[in-house]
Amino acid sequence: MLSATEGFEFVDFSQFPCLREVHIRGLIWPNTERDIKKNPRCDSFALCLKKWGIVVYDGSGTPWRERAQIRRGR
Repeated sequence: MLSATEGFEFVDFSQFPCLREVHIRGLIWPNTERDIKKNPRCDSFALCLKKWGIVVYDGSGTPWRERAQIRRGR
């Protein structure tokens, strides 16, 4: 069974030049590192759409934001 976020990396969104926002009612962004690791598709889905200039909103109207990457070692 495919989830709603699978296959978007293969879509050519240049065919939809006016598409700027996607609102997904049942989606809640993960808040903790543990939740992010349990559901990595949310971030990869939103990153895929960000490449095309499309903002993804969750059910509460919160837009997806990239998490800051932690640098390890100096």
